[in-house]
Amino acid sequence: MNGGSHYTGWFNKSHINYGDYLQGKEFERSIRYGINDQTKNIIASNEQLAREHYKVLEQINEGISSGFTTLSTDISALQDSVDSGFQRIATIFEWGFSEMLVSLGRVNDSLNALIKIAKTPAQTWAYEQFEIARDEFRRGLYQESVESVLRAINGYGSNPGYKTEFRFHFLQGTIRLGSYKNSAPQMVDPSESEAAFLRAARYASNDLPLEAARSLLCAGCAAFTQRKVEAALKHSTDAIALDAGLAEAYFQSAQACCVLGRPQDAKAHLVTSIVYNHDYAVKAASDGDICQYPEMLKEALLSAKNKLKITYDQEKNKFDTSLKKIKETAINGYVVDRLCPEQLTTAYNYENDFKREASGDNIFGYVQASKLEREGKNVIRNVVTSFHKVSSQLIDEEQRNLQNSIAAIDTEISEARPKHDYELIDMVIGGALLLVLLLIFLPEKVVGGVIAGLVIVGIATGGLTLLVLYPSAMLVYFIRKSLWAAKESNAKPKKQQLQQKISALQAVKGRIASFTVQE
Repeated sequence: MNGGSHYTGWFNKSHINYGDYLQGKEFERSIRYGINDQTKNIIASNEQLAREHYKVLEQINEGISSGFTTLSTDISALQDSVDSGFQRIATIFEWGFSEMLVSLGRVNDSLNALIKIAKTPAQTWAYEQFEIARDEFRRGLYQESVESVLRAINGYGSNPGYKTEFRFHFLQGTIRLGSYKNSAPQMVDPSESEAAFLRAARYASNDLPLEAARSLLCAGCAAFTQRKVEAALKHSTDAIALDAGLAEAYFQSAQACCVLGRPQDAKAHLVTSIVYNHDYAVKAASDGDICQYPEMLKEALLSAKNKLKITYDQEKNKFDTSLKKIKETAINGYVVDRLCPEQLTTAYNYENDFKREASGDNIFGYVQASKLEREGKNVIRNVVTSFHKVSSQLIDEEQRNLQNSIAAIDTEISEARPKHDYELIDMVIGGALLLVLLLIFLPEKVVGGVIAGLVIVGIATGGLTLLVLYPSAMLVYFIRKSLWAAKESNAKPKKQQLQQKISALQAVKGRIASFTVQE
């Protein structure tokens, strides 16, 4: 597995200085990695590599012996991913691609954002000079860019500049570090680059510690280009102290430890870098300094793989437990897989996908499987949310139907409630009063006997009717009231039963609302 001709990187090419290496433009449009096939099997399959934008090339170079695979990463695709917010810093920190550093973090803040934080007109002017420097850098005008950024730092004419803005020093360090595009001898100055990055780290450390960590990381890279390995290691470990998740700092520390002949120290750093970012498995397997210790590399890769597998297994157990709970959940007839079949099918598909990824038992597979598990957990959350929503709607509808049934019973009882037969009684009393009035106001010339007779008959008949009909009407009323009371009494248990069903459904609704799965 040893042999520098198989591996990328500049440092192990001891016969070439860094400036000459840049001018050689070895990887101007793409980065290539030569990886031992046995090592590649620990890292990834060809399909998994292709998905991560690594092209598997045919072995047409006679200098690459059998048993090795050559991978290539296209730089333009990488730049597109950086521009869209996906920062694959593992590849950005390759020798010769330093121009991408200005795409990262707060160094890339817009001019409008910078002007908003300016506290004086002098600072605003300095930020404008910095914007000019960035534009010149983008256009490949590196000499002009250095002049503009130095004006931003030191001032020009009556403008004092802004010496303690870390972004200015970071850009200066990036320009002086050089790249395949920026390889002119008068521009590349690793010593000045290291000093500029260290200033950037100092100025950012209080307010922006993560930016300070990235600046220290770059200072370590600049130290490496000067073969100041102890300094590179110190800068890298200082970066880790500020940002424990900065994977590149661990990888750079591993490289330094290998150069210094400390493979076991390198192993610990290397494992951490790969666990944080699996791209470092590819870099490590093709790095000439690290590959001087093939057994250490193999142990580091296996250790990283096992750590990633442990994480995968833990997440898989949580996923399986959640899916099983959902599958078995039935609350009073409300069953998840019947109410949310499409979402549940999606969850099953994720389960099949991440198990297939993990079946390859390699680093990229476990990383992708864990990613799919996390996405699958979101699907499970959606299943639970959908179950809450759909079952709640069904319960609400059922409760409305029950409430309508109660209202119908109330209406039926209300309409059946009896009233006194006052109409008939009023008619009888009215007839009697009419006869009295006729008796009073009849003309005298009318035959009194006949009328008087009729009046007497009417009064007798009305009185008799009043005396007989009223009790009869009251009797009918009380009979009807008794029947209504019996009907009302019979309706009460029905209403209570319906109300109990509504309450029971409300309790079920509460149980469903409290249903969740393990996170």
